[in-house]
Amino acid sequence: MENNWEIFNPITCQKEKENKREILKKVIELYCDDYITDDNPSKINSFTGLSQVLIYSLGIVDGLDLLELEDDMLEFSEVGLGSPIPFRDIPRHSFKEKLITTKLAQGYLRKILTDDAPSQWNGLSGLDQAICFEFGRIPLYRIKEIKKSIINLRPYLLGGVLPVPKIGTRI
Repeated sequence: MENNWEIFNPITCQKEKENKREILKKVIELYCDDYITDDNPSKINSFTGLSQVLIYSLGIVDGLDLLELEDDMLEFSEVGLGSPIPFRDIPRHSFKEKLITTKLAQGYLRKILTDDAPSQWNGLSGLDQAICFEFGRIPLYRIKEIKKSIINLRPYLLGGVLPVPKIGTRI
């Protein structure tokens, strides 16, 4: 029963606001640097890369909230940010990388993130832009590696299992 009261805790609400502010600051910075764009509506879900990243990162479900947030964000991006956000140094093949890749794969599977409409500005799809949101400014070859990992996770997220070794082989 204590957890129900956690929702009304002012400290929890303050932490959520700070977390949302940090996410928006990161999105705005990547938007200003043309890593995230708003010129590529998907044919699958009709959202641009910017919309897809906002829905993915903030869990927005209301279209009006999304439009309001995008409008505020575009206005804020014209003003400027101040101090840049430090890059996330995520080691390759680490647990953290696997966790983030799985989260991205879930967004891709639910069609929140799509790979069908690359931006005319930077050539990145909504999925690519979400990868940049999670991993920072990384080279194109690294984006392709992560995207391949995300696509390879699809069967496992749909309920597939790892191949069973033959009888008599050591595990």
